[in-house]
Amino acid sequence: MQIQQVLAAGLAASFTNSHKHSVHSLFSFGDSYTATKFNVSGPQPSVSQPMGNPQLGQGTTANGVNWVGLLTATYNMTIVLNYNLAVNGATVNNSIVRGESKEDLVYQVSDKFKKNYCTNSASQSQPTWISELSLFAIWIGINE
Repeated sequence: MQIQQVLAAGLAASFTNSHKHSVHSLFSFGDSYTATKFNVSGPQPSVSQPMGNPQLGQGTTANGVNWVGLLTATYNMTIVLNYNLAVNGATVNNSIVRGESKEDLVYQVSDKFKKNYCTNSASQSQPTWISELSLFAIWIGINE
């Protein structure tokens, strides 16, 4: 069994726990192990397309479903919308270790996440995430 399937199955178990709230949104950050080329300006995750864009199984370096896709759509019995802000070649912080991408983890959180999903805007009456209903995942380090 591939490691990503084991990890995804383990994380999926946390989605279906008996807590008061269930997870509704998953925000994922990291490098190529997580990236799916999600575009914050493109179609957003929905019940019919929980990964938003591109479609499940597209945009990964292996041209298949990675751990975050398995977690969101395969090993999950609930509806979880995945906002995958990971970028191929990212490092934790480019000021420490220069990565292939300008979009390091610092940028993913401070620019992509904060600017698009934390503030109210004309097109958004409420922030996308609610702390009790959201899970945040980071898989990064291979480029460090």
